[in-house]
Amino acid sequence: MSLTRQINLVSSIAAIGRSLGGLVRLLLIGIMLVCCLLHIALFYGRANVKGRQEMVSDWADRLLYLLNMKVDFQSAVAQENLSSGLMVCNHISFIDIFVINSVLPSPFVAKSNIAVWPFIGWLVARTGTEFIQRGSKTAAHQTQQRITARLAAGERFAIFPEGTTSSGAQVLPFHAALFQSALDSAAQLHCLSLSYHDASGARSEAPAFLGEMTLLRCMFNIAAAGGLTARLRVLRSEEHPEQNRRQLAHRAQHRIAAAVALLNNVSPEP
Repeated sequence: MSLTRQINLVSSIAAIGRSLGGLVRLLLIGIMLVCCLLHIALFYGRANVKGRQEMVSDWADRLLYLLNMKVDFQSAVAQENLSSGLMVCNHISFIDIFVINSVLPSPFVAKSNIAVWPFIGWLVARTGTEFIQRGSKTAAHQTQQRITARLAAGERFAIFPEGTTSSGAQVLPFHAALFQSALDSAAQLHCLSLSYHDASGARSEAPAFLGEMTLLRCMFNIAAAGGLTARLRVLRSEEHPEQNRRQLAHRAQHRIAAAVALLNNVSPEP
């Protein structure tokens, strides 16, 4: 057998191994999600705010572990200053929610169709997610009012203002509507940047949740990727003199896009 054929055979066997490993991880994730649902039904509603955050963080850690994903988290903002406010982040995948929740457990705004996803839809619905119906100005306004009230009460809330997912190569323009909640509640705005990388440190599109891709396919891509790292950064806080939500959204998008570009070109730390 020639060297080339030997190399191709080894590569094929490795690919099969990764696929089988991915299937096993998906089976374990299914079992974990059932356990999470039972835990929510029995204990989540009885816990205080800190207890709920600890549960959400623990569930996120478990899911990421089963997907063979690590989180490289760095923050230019002290932890105590992140206890409240509106967090905005670029959006690549459904797994973004769990990456953020592993270190900064928070309720999110999500598209209304996520509410009907098997297991995960029920899970996020019971943990404080606000669902928004795209294309309805009335629904968007009602969601914005609910978020404003929660921010004014001192909660930490998270949004993906691109309104859709991307490959992670760049940050799409931000929708400004929900930035009004930060202005109306006088809440601090926290800008987060996120990117995914393979074992060599190169940017990976395995987690990208694009087009007509199914949730199961996306999870399989992540599980079979051979070990990914999510790089999550909280950018330095800045004063925001803007009184216009569009200006505020544009400024946040510019800062996060610059940070993502930097993450995508940074080699992993030794």
